[in-house]
Amino acid sequence: MKIVGICGSPRKGTSEFMLKTVLDSAIENGADVDIILLSNINIEFIGTGKSDDFSFVAKKIIEAGVLIFASPCYYDMISPQLLNLIDRLDVYAESMKNKKVAILISGKEDYETSGKNAVEYLQRACKIYRMKFAGSVFGKAEKPGEIAANLQVISQLKKLGEKIARN
Repeated sequence: MKIVGICGSPRKGTSEFMLKTVLDSAIENGADVDIILLSNINIEFIGTGKSDDFSFVAKKIIEAGVLIFASPCYYDMISPQLLNLIDRLDVYAESMKNKKVAILISGKEDYETSGKNAVEYLQRACKIYRMKFAGSVFGKAEKPGEIAANLQVISQLKKLGEKIARN
């Protein structure tokens, strides 16, 4: 099964670390994975008419059986980069049906304070696209690299990677 991890962070940091931890666990359990770092890809807003990398990203997403969305939490929401990608996927709504989706959110505040809203937004998007929610992990970190010391979050990430690789 092909798993595509999409990191919506505009910089290298906690969200990317969390995503790579899940993907490494999935690889250890036999999955074929690919990673898309939206910080390295140009995806324009709908209607700009400009050439961008959306078709490259959409092709990878359509071919995947499982998607992992990773994003920092900004003002109780996912990153603008990931939000834009999800908006653009609307033209492929039928191709999104029945894909499994895992959600990784990182933030400086507690889950109830901010992360919960970001997770719930992505769950609603999954429901709209008729995708199947496979689980989520929230990682609280105030500084880059801090999440690597949180053994509870690392364990949750590895278990999620194993779960999505085996199902």
